[in-house]
Amino acid sequence: MMLLMLVLGLLQCVAALEHRGAPLRVPRAGAVPTLRGDHPVAETGDRPEYSRLSLRGGGIPPPLIPLAVVVGGTSIALKLNQDLRGRVLKLVQDLKSKIPGGKGKQSLRPKLIIPEGYDVRNGTWAYEVNEITPGCLLVASPDTFRFAGPRQVLDQSVILLVRHGKSGSSGFIINRPTQFDVGDVTKKLAAFEQNPLYLGGDIGEGVYMIHGLPGLRNATEVSDGIYYGGSEHAMSLVQDGVAKPEDFRFFFKYAAWAPGQLENEMESGCWCAVRSSLDLVLKPRSYPGLHFAKAHKVFWHQVLQTLGGRFQNVSR
Repeated sequence: MMLLMLVLGLLQCVAALEHRGAPLRVPRAGAVPTLRGDHPVAETGDRPEYSRLSLRGGGIPPPLIPLAVVVGGTSIALKLNQDLRGRVLKLVQDLKSKIPGGKGKQSLRPKLIIPEGYDVRNGTWAYEVNEITPGCLLVASPDTFRFAGPRQVLDQSVILLVRHGKSGSSGFIINRPTQFDVGDVTKKLAAFEQNPLYLGGDIGEGVYMIHGLPGLRNATEVSDGIYYGGSEHAMSLVQDGVAKPEDFRFFFKYAAWAPGQLENEMESGCWCAVRSSLDLVLKPRSYPGLHFAKAHKVFWHQVLQTLGGRFQNVSR
């Protein structure tokens, strides 16, 4: 009974936060500095044709999502908004790992009835949202950018959006590894010369860094748990043994949109906006034996599989 009360108490606290309308931490407007380089101007001339097989539509969850937790035959039903339900899933996953199993104790392990669109293995989860905000992932619809000329780099891409506002939007493709390391393109990041370098987009020429470490000087919080910049402080932490090089991800170039351009592409079905667990964003993934130019396809499919439902059908 004490275990049940613990689980229910923790979940009710999260539900109470949502019920009171407690705001989640979101960056101030314009908090993320504009990345170096010019934004691309809006396309002119004939409007490009987009793939009919769009990821948008039919799968956006309602504002309140039912979630049920059962412990020892007793259940509690909660209704959580889209931003909080992922945190509850992670909380229950942590509780499951801490509750001992064994004969006679299985009935005490919490059973979570999960709505479609989650994969809680290893704490990974993702779900579709209908609002573009910094920190969300933009998942490209199939074939939309396959023949897009200079923008072909966006084909089957998954982009972390780091800035979105009246002046435009920018972000990094997180699933396009290159054959280069950071040291191959710059000698100013000595502590990270062996870090793999990702192709972040088709704009600019600089090297940019994201990470999940709070408190770095000159770093900006993109969204809850994701930060941009602060490379000098990061190098000192690595040199002092406080952080590891693999705690940081590096990108060459970035993706950008002129004011209103991303909204138009969303309406045209080019992108699906997704909220996900931090490991999908911050954890570098390697695919031994696979050519680097094909690795982005594997991660794109993994995200769709995690989303589940109709997204799995698109992936197949």
